[in-house]
Amino acid sequence: MGKRRESFKAVQRSVVRVKDASGQTWGTGFFISREGHLLTCAHVVKDAGDWKNVRILDQPVNCLYEGDPERDDFCLLQVKDLQVTPVELGKDFEPGDEFLSFGFSNDDFYGAPIQGKITDSARCGKLGDQELVRLETFSDAQRIEGGQSGAPVLRCKQEKYYAIGLVVASEDLQGGLAISSEVILNKLSHLISSKQKHSKQFFRYSLYSVSIALFFVISSIAIHITNQSSSQCSVDGITNYYDQITDALGHGQEKKAFSYADELVLKCPSSYLAYLYRGRVFARSSKMDEAILDFQQATELNEKSSEAKYNLGTAYIDSNRYEEAVEVLKSLLQDSSQLDPKSSLNVNDIRFQLGYSYHYAAWKTKVKVEDKISYLERARNLYQQVIDNTSRNCCSGDAVEDNCCPKNRALAADNLGGANAILYSITTNKLYLKAALEALDLGLESKPQAQRINDLKLIESGIKYDIQQQINLIRSTAEFSKFMPKLKTTAGL
Repeated sequence: MGKRRESFKAVQRSVVRVKDASGQTWGTGFFISREGHLLTCAHVVKDAGDWKNVRILDQPVNCLYEGDPERDDFCLLQVKDLQVTPVELGKDFEPGDEFLSFGFSNDDFYGAPIQGKITDSARCGKLGDQELVRLETFSDAQRIEGGQSGAPVLRCKQEKYYAIGLVVASEDLQGGLAISSEVILNKLSHLISSKQKHSKQFFRYSLYSVSIALFFVISSIAIHITNQSSSQCSVDGITNYYDQITDALGHGQEKKAFSYADELVLKCPSSYLAYLYRGRVFARSSKMDEAILDFQQATELNEKSSEAKYNLGTAYIDSNRYEEAVEVLKSLLQDSSQLDPKSSLNVNDIRFQLGYSYHYAAWKTKVKVEDKISYLERARNLYQQVIDNTSRNCCSGDAVEDNCCPKNRALAADNLGGANAILYSITTNKLYLKAALEALDLGLESKPQAQRINDLKLIESGIKYDIQQQINLIRSTAEFSKFMPKLKTTAGL
């Protein structure tokens, strides 16, 4: 899957129906922060019967800014206690650029896609004579209709989609009109400034609430800030952010970790470390599509970063995209002589993850038999290299230490057993059967005593998950039964 497709899927998840309390759809909205801040049209909210009657994902909303359909046709809402994937905002577009949008024109059609081009700006007397973005669709079948009011206007730049505007009106077969993201941001900034100078009540909620919302909006905007703070974006400054992020995660404060990570990306958008660290927060939260996008950005900003490439490779693995993981990790292994000696990453980590990628590409994806065998042979070779480059006797005797042996040695041995078991099931070659049993024994030997006993019970039980499922491919053989006493001796029984 390409980066553009990944970005498109992430954006799709942020676009939602704007309904009333009875469940009727009145338009479209899209999230712009992970804290549930959402943009839609003011006239959509009015049609739904006021913001108090609006429901997003069946949840009530707060209104942080309620625009006027006759003046500034947008609203800033928030759904509390909801974690979502936001659309990033952007200002950068030119007449002639292509756009993509999708919204909900009726209750039966889910996310109607619209493609076209941005023709120019236009002024609309019905909206306070403000300047709007004029959109021309590519075909009559994709015309902008009422339910698409509030949909994002998306532009793709460097394989990533940004919302450069908000659909506010249809021009029937000719296309439609949109308020630009820049106008929305400027309006919110201006209103906050006015609130500070005057006593007029511009907002339904407090200045503090709106300021916080605006912070999240601006945090999501995808523009490179050239005047970065030298202290905040120095090595020490970024390390300080990293410490705050890891401390928040260590205390289970995921929202706080995301807040620090977003702030770091906002302040230091040219630093690959900013995207690397935010990507790790995404990965920790199992938001792998978003993690992959950040790791890709980190590798683009610093093509020599082994940690960015390694994290991208492992994120592909966690997304079951094994062949893409192979390409990234193979490239990293070829350049392993350039690994930063200060990094905790070492060549055995890369070998193991690359072996795992080949192994599971063969085990979990549909490939030709000859390719399956080839992948498994490469995995065997890489696992064996990891084993050969770690100490054999680190867990001798009745060792009970958690880390008496490098973790990758035991993992490599277990996976080597699984790969050999698969190869035996394909070829019936007993050399693979013997190698699988020997690898299981080596795996037990490479673990602390308590874990040896536990893993032996797993081998005996035939529980069907991951490596155990692969070992089940050789369980019925006479050789397996004859080898069990040896495994019990290794386990200390």
